Amino acid sequence: MDVMEAILKRRSIRAYLDTPVPAKELERIATAGLMAPSASNMQPWTFVLVTDPAKRQAIGKGLQQFIAKAPLIVVGTVDKQVNKSWNIVDCAIALQNMVLYCTSVGLGTCWIGAFNENSVRKACHVPDSHEIIALLTVGYASPSFPQGSFFRKDMADTAFLDDWNKPLPCKD
Repeated sequence: MDVMEAILKRRSIRAYLDTPVPAKELERIATAGLMAPSASNMQPWTFVLVTDPAKRQAIGKGLQQFIAKAPLIVVGTVDKQVNKSWNIVDCAIALQNMVLYCTSVGLGTCWIGAFNENSVRKACHVPDSHEIIALLTVGYASPSFPQGSFFRKDMADTAFLDDWNKPLPCKD
């Protein structure tokens, strides 16, 4: 699958099969994040890939139940002292690399921006020097649960060429 196909295929998945993410894929997912660009190549991120059921349960407690049921949760963090102006953006780019890689190999993902930071910090022993930016749930999508929306805004309303009032010419 090429990158554009992964971009077009990606959906937020909120129901997963119990099948674990293969160990070889854990390293590849991490590599996808590590290869992301970052401001001044500072690479401010650290990722915790959580497969332990008790830790996943602790992270998902009190949240949407699908979070704890995902076979893998990726915790994206940044060093609070490294490139403070861009570290959140850098981490988001790295997490998106992971999302696109996962999509390309048939794994579903969902960005989680609302979570109990203290629960995640405690479960994963994230030091106070790091800010937790987002979580990704990862796993094989359950065929019995609908995927996220396919709706996207119209290109004519969101992309312009050279000037705000000049829509990007697109072929249908």
